[in-house]
Amino acid sequence: MAQTARTQRFDFTGRLDAKTVLGDGSVRYTARLTRTGVFDYGDHRELRTADEVFKKQAVDSFKGVAVTIGHRAFVEPSNWSDVAVGHVGDDVHRDGEFLVASLVVKDADALAWIAEQKEDGGVELSMGYTVDLLEEEGEHDGEHYDAVQTNIVGNHAALGPTDWGRAGRAVRLLDGGAYPPNNMATARIDAPSNSNEDALRKDLDTARADADAIRKERDDARKERDAARADADKEKARADRAEGERDAAKADTVKEKERADKAEKSVDEKVTARLELLDSARLVLGADYDAKGKTDRDIRIAAITKLDPDAKFDGKSDDHVMGRFDAAISSAKKDRGALAGVQAVTAPVPTPVAGAGGAPAKSRLDEALEQQAKEREEQSKGGVPKGAMTRK
Repeated sequence: MAQTARTQRFDFTGRLDAKTVLGDGSVRYTARLTRTGVFDYGDHRELRTADEVFKKQAVDSFKGVAVTIGHRAFVEPSNWSDVAVGHVGDDVHRDGEFLVASLVVKDADALAWIAEQKEDGGVELSMGYTVDLLEEEGEHDGEHYDAVQTNIVGNHAALGPTDWGRAGRAVRLLDGGAYPPNNMATARIDAPSNSNEDALRKDLDTARADADAIRKERDDARKERDAARADADKEKARADRAEGERDAAKADTVKEKERADKAEKSVDEKVTARLELLDSARLVLGADYDAKGKTDRDIRIAAITKLDPDAKFDGKSDDHVMGRFDAAISSAKKDRGALAGVQAVTAPVPTPVAGAGGAPAKSRLDEALEQQAKEREEQSKGGVPKGAMTRK
């Protein structure tokens, strides 16, 4: 769950524009106090949504806050007289993506310093406020952010020299004209505790140097962060690639096993079929038939021609040979069954009794064998003996 923490922020987002000199000599400026969008805090980027920036409580909190030179401290009643040089008006309102208001500077030394800064490019405005920071990453208009600012409460509006913001040149206090894009940054600049102009200039020069150092730290931190993100992206890409390779290897292993199982099954089936073929063929060819080097077709033709020497198979398909072989083996098995039945009936065979004229009597086995011989002879001639059974 995202965590929140109350945090102080100083953002260089303001724009001071047209000025009006009031009756007491103080000057009122039109000011862009802040805007929505992603703010850069070095290695941390934070989103300010329109819902939060323009919430009534947030808008009202900027009304009447002190104007200071630099972010000397968060303003309280106990230090207001020491740090304030003016105040923000009560006309705080929305203008597009900006929060706009009037800003009045009343301190004479501050006004003199502002006028002097025009030659150096103007004065930048930075708002000081507090927020509840919601640690939550995301994207806004193509920009990455690490947290979201909520419950904004304004405290003061600080003026500083050109380029005192870490993010580079921000919007400056001028008398109208064109302005560069708003940049976001955070910094703390301590202005002098007295109104001595030389001391003010010295402190502001020091602030410029400090801001440059802070800006360099920010840039270095951003480079390190971008490099770390790039490394993380590369590492993730390598991990994804490795995972893909592992998955592919697993899939190949499964396929290879399936192929091996299929090949093994095929070998088993071929061996079984070969043995069954030899068993059938040896019913006709004899148990000592040597099938070495013989194809299945050779074995089938040998068995068929043993039973039918005139059979020809030139130009005949393997299916034709298989059909003739199956029919021949079936017929041979029936013949063997018939012989076995005759043997069972006639065994044991008694001593033959002499027949008429002194010729030996025939056994039933002899009669069965003679009958089969006659049937084969008739079949070869195209005829069928009377009373013989035809085979299909």
